[in-house]
Amino acid sequence: ATMRAVLGLILGQGARLILMGTGMGLAAARLIERLLSSQLPQSPTGDLPTYAMVTALLGTTALLACLVPAARIARTDPMTALRNE
Repeated sequence: ATMRAVLGLILGQGARLILMGTGMGLAAARLIERLLSSQLPQSPTGDLPTYAMVTALLGTTALLACLVPAARIARTDPMTALRNE
């Protein structure tokens, strides 16, 4: 496999996990926000810019965290990896 194919495979799997986690996190945050707003009537709700910034920051950080091992794996010689297995 080429270096590009290996990077694409690993980053694609990481991106899929990041999207699923982001979706579940946003849903949970929305539910918690509704619960808190019922208990604290003056609390602000639906702060879309905050949700967008946090989602972008965490998504970028997670993608960079996937990039480091992906680059390391892509540089590994396949024969060396097979011999070590």
